[in-house]
Amino acid sequence: MYALISTVTPGAIIRRAEVAGDPNPAKGLSWIPDNPPDYDPARQTRTQDSPVPVDAAEVPYSVVDIPLADIRAARKILLRNAFEARGLALVAGYAPTERETWPEQVRAAMAYQANSEGDHDYLEGLAKEGESLATVAATILAKHAAFLGASAPLVRNRRALEAAIDAAETIDAVLAVDIDAGWS
Repeated sequence: MYALISTVTPGAIIRRAEVAGDPNPAKGLSWIPDNPPDYDPARQTRTQDSPVPVDAAEVPYSVVDIPLADIRAARKILLRNAFEARGLALVAGYAPTERETWPEQVRAAMAYQANSEGDHDYLEGLAKEGESLATVAATILAKHAAFLGASAPLVRNRRALEAAIDAAETIDAVLAVDIDAGWS
């Protein structure tokens, strides 16, 4: 890889190419090797130093170690995404708008079970034609219990993996936490 730079004033790279372009570029321009150094993207960042010096033999780069706190934060984002994907799989058959009503559905079902003689307009609105409020309330609470039973192991695993990330004292230890483990 090559970079076309100004040889008159230091500055940014004008263009990159797989091979050096015109062997006689316009006055004030020069092709120089652009060979970024190898680095470990899990532990380091690589940036092009700017401006490129006029007399540079090749494009200068800096490789910098990522701080442990930043690697921890990045792992936690990956963990949160892994958790969220599994959590969304539990509710995939329901529209988000309906899921937003679940807390109120549970409150209404619990209120019905506590006092079936009270005013239960919301449950009446949910009931299919001919369906009793007792059936609606029992169905809501059964589904709620099933969701809690299925989601509890996911929450437990996310919490355990997050604790392992927090407890890790080195970059190697943080990266060794397998965020795909323990979800089954």
